[in-house]
Amino acid sequence: MSILFVAGVHGVGKSSCCRHVAERTGFQLLTASTLIKAERELAIAKHSKAVLDPAGNQELLIRGIRNAMKSCHERMILDGHFTLLKADGKIMAIEIEVFVQLELERIVVFRDDPAAICNRLHERDGQDSSISTVSVHQDAEIEQGRVVASNLGIPIFILNAFDEDGLARAIGLPGVVP
Repeated sequence: MSILFVAGVHGVGKSSCCRHVAERTGFQLLTASTLIKAERELAIAKHSKAVLDPAGNQELLIRGIRNAMKSCHERMILDGHFTLLKADGKIMAIEIEVFVQLELERIVVFRDDPAAICNRLHERDGQDSSISTVSVHQDAEIEQGRVVASNLGIPIFILNAFDEDGLARAIGLPGVVP
């Protein structure tokens, strides 16, 4: 089992790109948020909203990946983040240990012009983000990706938004010309 972790800030286009490349390649595509939500639902009692296992989202993600590995393809793309923007506007880096436990094979981080990301977020979600906030968050996401890759001793690819061929090459797809 090998996992390619694809990251980038919200609105950079990673989910669209991942979906297209997964369709082209037959790789299984999983998103961190979907796995976390599914595991959270399993942790809730049938007749109660109380969470039986108060594990954090990252523990739920790790459990979700392990469950997915039982029935999935040999290779998968996991769409997620290295950093999160908290409600107070501060950036929180996800601990390296989470990525150690995910047993990643390689990392891709998508980037784009912060103004373009802001436009997409506004069109998609009606969210008005400042260019400076998106810029700082994107820099932190890329830096944390580099830190994780260095600590894990795995390759990292920094790609421009919507670079499907670059993502296919990062996966190591045979026959994709650089």
